Amino acid sequence: MIPHWLRITVLLLVGLLFGANCKAFAELAPPAKGSVENPVLCDMPAGQRRYLNLMRGKDGSEVSYEYFDSVPGPKGRVLDRFLVENPLRKVDHRGIFAQLFDYLIADPVVPPYFRIYMDLYNPGVLDTEPVPGYVLQVDSKK
Repeated sequence: MIPHWLRITVLLLVGLLFGANCKAFAELAPPAKGSVENPVLCDMPAGQRRYLNLMRGKDGSEVSYEYFDSVPGPKGRVLDRFLVENPLRKVDHRGIFAQLFDYLIADPVVPPYFRIYMDLYNPGVLDTEPVPGYVLQVDSKK
């Protein structure tokens, strides 16, 4: 298993070397939860962190995430994009070079990250629908 810090370092280095040819993330196809047309609804950055911290792989393992950027969304809303670790990478038994190759190709076999869209301007709202491929841990702060 490749440590998270090494994945990010490789992603940055490959991005610098190959620019637009590198795509280490996959977009969620609409109308899936977390896609640009169906963003995760939450209340401000604290709500985003809360939702992301509740996300787990199907096996219950924690996933890492990182803020990517903000983009215009539907209906004039501003959406934040996050790179969220693909839980399937933890059980990917291919060799290290095959896994690193996923950072170099435009359509990786097992994308290292999914890009998830979040709408943080929903006072008092925390989505309870999980993003496909993930589950939400029970929230003990309700």
